[in-house]
Amino acid sequence: MSRLVHIALVQFDSIINRPKENAARAVSFIEEASKEGAQIVCFPELFSTGYHIDQVGPHLSEVAESLDGATISTLREAAKNNSCYVIAPVALKKETPGIYYNSAVVIGDDGSIIGVYDKHHACFDEGKVYKDGHDIPVFETKYGTIGIMICYDMGFPEIARILTLKGAELIFVPSAWCEQDADMWNIQVPARGLENLVFVAANNRCGTEGETHFFGNSKVVNWRGKVLSESKSDKEEVIHAVVDLDELVSARETIKYLKDRRPESYAVISEA
Repeated sequence: MSRLVHIALVQFDSIINRPKENAARAVSFIEEASKEGAQIVCFPELFSTGYHIDQVGPHLSEVAESLDGATISTLREAAKNNSCYVIAPVALKKETPGIYYNSAVVIGDDGSIIGVYDKHHACFDEGKVYKDGHDIPVFETKYGTIGIMICYDMGFPEIARILTLKGAELIFVPSAWCEQDADMWNIQVPARGLENLVFVAANNRCGTEGETHFFGNSKVVNWRGKVLSESKSDKEEVIHAVVDLDELVSARETIKYLKDRRPESYAVISEA
């Protein structure tokens, strides 16, 4: 038995504050990835607007979108036309005017909206413009159960563990990770996979915004933290990997991190 899923990570260089252009380019990448067999296509953090808080923040009222906005509508159509799931990280506005979230929208291969994850931990100046999320959901797909962390969330092992305990077998990490922290990236991606005996697909931005350079190096690791596929560049490209989610059964029977947990001893973790 095997449950194979073909992942594509689009290492994307966003055009600042140009969601219409970014969405149009995203459709081309979805079409390209689908032709290569991709079943789930993931874009980096805030791909539709760009990341830089000083440049994007003042324009959020114009470039942030609701779930029925142009960017998500365009990607829903692309997902349906190409029969693949799409993870679309965007600046999202909801019911309350003037409140924005750094979010990832999960779109089904039929074009439906499966759900949304809002970034749980604001990094540096993000808290000035984005509201923290409160839920840590998992999403059911026809291939298996997936979870999402966004960039800085990966530095908090609790998020990955909660996703795993809720059933996630594959965790996506759309990111805008800067070059000076590349050493942390290369530790945290495999660590989250090994700690939880899950596959991790971490998709990083490329390009430069202001003085911030995003170094790419998107990668997929297995449940031992072994790199299955990765970008060696800081340029736009699509990274592919095929993972077998059924490997997790034997992995967890052999390495018993989840079975041997002692949650009654961990109360201090949730103390303020």
